[in-house]
Amino acid sequence: MKMRTLKWFVILYASVIAVLIAFNVSLYVSLTIAALLLIAGLIHLRDAVGSKRFLSALVGLSGGITDGDFQRRIYLPFSDDFAGIARSLNTMTESLQQRISAYEEEKAYLRFILRSVPDALLIIRKDGVIELTNDAFKSLFGDVAFAGRPIFEVIRHPDLFSLMDTVKQSLSPTVGELWLELPEPRFFTVRISPLSYENNSLSGFVAILHDSTKMKKLEEMRRDFVANVSHEIKTPVTAIQGFAETLLDGALDDKDHAEKFLEKIRTHSERLNRLVDDLLTLSAIELGSGKLNIKEIDTADVIDYVIETLRGNAEKKGLELRKVTGGKRTLIEADSDRLTGILLNIVDNSIKFTERGYVEIGTTILDSGAVVLSVKDTGVGIPEKFLPRLGERFFRVDSSRSREIGGTGLGLAIVKHLVRAHGWKMQIESKKNIGTTVRIQTG
Repeated sequence: MKMRTLKWFVILYASVIAVLIAFNVSLYVSLTIAALLLIAGLIHLRDAVGSKRFLSALVGLSGGITDGDFQRRIYLPFSDDFAGIARSLNTMTESLQQRISAYEEEKAYLRFILRSVPDALLIIRKDGVIELTNDAFKSLFGDVAFAGRPIFEVIRHPDLFSLMDTVKQSLSPTVGELWLELPEPRFFTVRISPLSYENNSLSGFVAILHDSTKMKKLEEMRRDFVANVSHEIKTPVTAIQGFAETLLDGALDDKDHAEKFLEKIRTHSERLNRLVDDLLTLSAIELGSGKLNIKEIDTADVIDYVIETLRGNAEKKGLELRKVTGGKRTLIEADSDRLTGILLNIVDNSIKFTERGYVEIGTTILDSGAVVLSVKDTGVGIPEKFLPRLGERFFRVDSSRSREIGGTGLGLAIVKHLVRAHGWKMQIESKKNIGTTVRIQTG
């Protein structure tokens, strides 16, 4: 009988210790409860008959703790020896409950902090196995279980391992940059910090990946913009300087050559002036310094003005410049001057890149009440691969041709910003050697 009871007591003793370790409670509480159970077991072995009910209560308490029920207590009346142990066990169980509650609160707070971190975060053990990730990391790499997987299975990039090696050697944080395919290319600023024990030995790493793709692209755009502006300004300035020096070297005495060189100087001066004007216009729009004067206007009036202004340019190339409105009066809420600028830019582009056929300006009223302004031409068209880049500053499908016909490369960028300022949408469809259609939808 005593051997069977001893067997049950050993099982009880081991199960309680396992639960305590699993819940990461303090060593003091673990050892205290273990000691009390050991005392209870010894008393039971000494007096098996008197302790039967107490052993049953201990088994019930152990089962409750194993199931996570820390509300359970020993309330049965026992002899003085067992009553003292029961009170101690109840006290220790209550203390354990409080510690577990505090531990769960800390875990919940940690989870809240991890969810609140906007950057991807992961904790990596020193052997390279992922211990923990946050929601931001999962949104980038997939909502799967990463814990327990080697980091090289998730992020295959040699620079990441180099950063981890640097931290391992120096035991200090380090910062690096990574391009990752997720599946689209993204640029990350990565900060890796060491996790150390009290003796300063490495236990793992904390890695934070900040998505810097937008900033990287903006930086590239800024560099491209500066380079393009420098080139666009340098070209006419160099030409003006060259012709001026030629005139000063004696060409002024040759009337025919002098007039030719002066005409070149004027042409390049006008080009430089257009570039400066477009840069100032684009800057004002982007900074929002030019507020829109919104009022109800008749689109027919704006279209008529644009046709009248550009008719001469179209006739020089033998093009038909026409209006298609269906005979209906179309009113919209817009800034009249800005809308005029939008259509002048688009129609002027169409004329420049159309050698035969027509350029057509039209309006359509949708069932929703929104108005669609369209400019259609039978020009050279634009290769499909270049369509997403239309509207970028200084982007040209054919740079040499654009400069030859006087384009600054900023026209569509200005149009795009003005359309956006109105809260409208712009769509461009084009096929090479067939033509281009630009649609602007209001509302």
